[in-house]
Amino acid sequence: MALRGIVPLAARALRGAVRVLSVGLALSVASRAAADEPAVLRVVMPSCDAAAFDVDLFGKLITLELHSDGVERVDLVVDRPAMDAASPGAVATITLGASPCTAEAREIDVVIVDELTRKTVERRLTVVDLAPGARPRVIALSVAELLRASWSELRMPDAPKGFPVPTAVRLASMDLEHRRSAPVLVPPLPPPSTPPPSPMWHAGAALEARFFPTYGSTVLGPDVVLSIGSADRVPLRLRLDAEALFGTSYDPLGSISVKLVAFGAAVVLAHHTGPIDVEVGPRLEIGWGAASGNAASTTTISGSGSTAIVDASAVLALRVALFDAYWASFASDFGGVLHGLDAQADARKAAGFGGPIAGAAIGLGRTF
Repeated sequence: MALRGIVPLAARALRGAVRVLSVGLALSVASRAAADEPAVLRVVMPSCDAAAFDVDLFGKLITLELHSDGVERVDLVVDRPAMDAASPGAVATITLGASPCTAEAREIDVVIVDELTRKTVERRLTVVDLAPGARPRVIALSVAELLRASWSELRMPDAPKGFPVPTAVRLASMDLEHRRSAPVLVPPLPPPSTPPPSPMWHAGAALEARFFPTYGSTVLGPDVVLSIGSADRVPLRLRLDAEALFGTSYDPLGSISVKLVAFGAAVVLAHHTGPIDVEVGPRLEIGWGAASGNAASTTTISGSGSTAIVDASAVLALRVALFDAYWASFASDFGGVLHGLDAQADARKAAGFGGPIAGAAIGLGRTF
């Protein structure tokens, strides 16, 4: 009786042990299969795409650089939906951010979410002093070193338990000389780029106003400007302009119409940086001014006159790039009249060109 009771119990125990061993074997096989999967790296690029640096060149360099570390493929994605769909079994996700996200980027933020060590590491790279052609290589080398530093923990006996480590990555992390001896073909560093020369010719048209406070006269009209010189080697330009200005002054005895046609020349200090161009210097203007009286009653005698107008001033001109070769401009000048026109009404200074002078102009132009 006792023997007959023991046999069924032993059979049930044997079947339970077989099931446990089967499950354990299946898990071991699944883990080994996962570890034998190729190591894939996911890289999320900045939203500005290739503006901050050459994305395609970076992808090639980071793939070549990490090949000896067991990474067999690098997937580049540029947005969140693509990131969620791409390389679901990636061993790490690297997110790159540019500040600002333009060709003038000063810093690159690197965030690595390492699935093998269950760790997140971050670094900020300064690239403001790097030529655009050198940025992809420097960023690729920095990202590779940061990822290797995270994977160095895989050599420790108590390494963090994350995803099953691909065999190629584990072998590379255990062999310290593996990366040094493996041939890595990296394209040569492009020669440093030089900034494009500033334009040689600046031509524009503006609406100009000039004010003569001694007479209370204001004249307004078109102005055309031509600046010659690039200011790359010698920070000097020749600035030429021509204007035709008109205005009317009022008096109890009537009104006085004035007009000024003049040509100006200036040798200016010039500086061009990015979208901003600045000119400042002395200006001499020579022209012809005229005044014509219009009596308010028939008992008042009116007349007209004209003479040469000469004035000297200091000019400040600012240009801001808009698109292509076009720019917006603002200019102002302050000075005094050397030879002017005096129009009087009943022995009063009613209009004319003389004394202090102030001018301002706003316009559009193009560089050549």
